[in-house]
Amino acid sequence: MINLLRDRAHARDCRPFSQIPPYYDRLMKDVDYEQWARYLVDLVRRAGLPASGDLLDLGCGTGTFAVLLARAGFTVTGIDSSPEMLRIARDKAARARAKVRLSEGDLRSFAARNQYPVAVSLFAGRWRRAGCSCSTSTASTRWPSTGTAGWRCARTAA
Repeated sequence: MINLLRDRAHARDCRPFSQIPPYYDRLMKDVDYEQWARYLVDLVRRAGLPASGDLLDLGCGTGTFAVLLARAGFTVTGIDSSPEMLRIARDKAARARAKVRLSEGDLRSFAARNQYPVAVSLFAGRWRRAGCSCSTSTASTRWPSTGTAGWRCARTAA
C-alpha cells in the first residue's frame, strides 16, 4: 500500500511544471512579456482581427501574459494544468485589476466551450512522456469550439 501511495505521489509530482510554480516568475524574469504582448497585438491586427476580442491563453502559467493581454483590451481566458500556477495567476490578475478568466485543464484533452478568434500558447515548451512526444503550437486564429487545444502528440517507440 505504501508503494502505491508513493507511486501516485511520484506520478503527480512528475507532471510538467509541478515543482516550478514558486520559482517560475524568477526563472522567466528576463522575458520581455510586454514586447511579446505588443507583437501579438500587431499579429492579430495584421490578420484582420479586432485586437479586443476573446483570446484563449493555453498554458497560461502564472498569468503574466494573460494580464498584459487583458490590459491591452482582450477578453482573456487562461487554461493551465497546474493549480499552483493558476493560484499565482489569480493573485496577479487581482493585483493588476485585470479581468482574466482562469480554469484548470489538461491541454491535451481540453475542449473549448466558446469560439476564440485568437488562441496562444507561449512559453509552454516541449516535453517527452513515455510513448508520447508533445509540443504546443505557438499561435493560431479562428480557434474551433470543439476538439483539442492545439496539441500535437506523436507516438514514439516505447
